[in-house]
Amino acid sequence: MAELAQIDTVNSTGRVTADRDEQGSVPVQAMTANSLYLNERHHFHCRIDKLFIALFSVQWPVAVLLAFYLTPNTWAGSQSSTHLHVYVAIGLGALLTLFPAWLAWRRPGDVITRCVIAAAAMMFTAIFIHLSGGRDEGHFHFFTMMAFIALYFDWRVIVTAVVVGALDHILRTILFPMSIFGVLQSPWFQLLRHVGWVVFEGGVLFCACLLIDSDWRRAASQLAVSLLREEENKKLLEENAQASIEMDKRQAEAADMAAEQRRVQKERLAAAEEAILLEQQAAETQRQQVHSLLQNVNQAVAGNLGTSIDIKGEDSLARSGRGLNDCWAH
Repeated sequence: MAELAQIDTVNSTGRVTADRDEQGSVPVQAMTANSLYLNERHHFHCRIDKLFIALFSVQWPVAVLLAFYLTPNTWAGSQSSTHLHVYVAIGLGALLTLFPAWLAWRRPGDVITRCVIAAAAMMFTAIFIHLSGGRDEGHFHFFTMMAFIALYFDWRVIVTAVVVGALDHILRTILFPMSIFGVLQSPWFQLLRHVGWVVFEGGVLFCACLLIDSDWRRAASQLAVSLLREEENKKLLEENAQASIEMDKRQAEAADMAAEQRRVQKERLAAAEEAILLEQQAAETQRQQVHSLLQNVNQAVAGNLGTSIDIKGEDSLARSGRGLNDCWAH
């Protein structure tokens, strides 16, 4: 792991910036275990952000329809007007849907985006509890939202949801108990029971997030080691291929040199054979000249002085023959 290059910066939102090559891809050496973990978690959180925006886009019109269905109007004698619940469902529902959607578009995967989405989910729960008049079915929505929020596997999001949900219960129990439990007096024991269950579920999810996060980090570390080994294997293969190319080149050069040496040796051998042939021809010529000279000498000795010695050439034997011819001529 020490051979892996460190990333440049890791900002507080968990997004990683690293040196990139000319093709725009992050080199393997720059992908440390921490950067792999942060990158994978960032992409995962971006997907969960989109899931929540889709969920809010469904919950908002459902809240509006529920408000129109349960309490569309308020009456003052014979005069009626649109109930405040409708405006709450439309206005607050729009804020709880559009603002998280804007954050998910501008800052996807950021911690602030996740925490705002968790708070918005709890506020949607508050709207449904208020519209249902504090019925238990509205409170069940809280635990459903906690299950969705747990998909982030981030303890900070769990803490945000628990704090917002607990504060909503406490403040409305003090200020408007009819909105939270459907009664006029503050039911403190029921509040403690609800807050206790909220804290209990939050604690379980908190521990689960820590365990899963630890597994993610361990998996990222193993992946970083695998990537490093894969890169080292690629380098070894490239080095082996380069060594094979160089060896083939040296072998080709050696073969060319051996062929050139064989060609030179053949030329030398041919020249030597030609020289031997010329020497043999010269020796045969001299042998014939000696034989002719001996015959002429024998004839001269025998008294045939008119015989001339016909020896061609410029060697010593030919000159000797011509000298004898001159003697006989005089």
